[in-house]
Amino acid sequence: MDFISIKDFPEDSIYVLLNKDSRTDLINDSINKLNCKNYFGLSIWINKKLKTKLSFGKYT
Repeated sequence: MDFISIKDFPEDSIYVLLNKDSRTDLINDSINKLNCKNYFGLSIWINKKLKTKLSFGKYT
């Protein structure tokens, strides 16, 4: 299976649309693998690693 990283996309505004089940699975798998407690913890982890700031509040 090929993997896509956020870093593979341009730094401009970009949107990736996933159906709700795929989005939920992706976020929950990420929370578990990164040992985050919740969506907020995941967004903090991502924001520390990337220049782009993410908020999951309106997308979940």
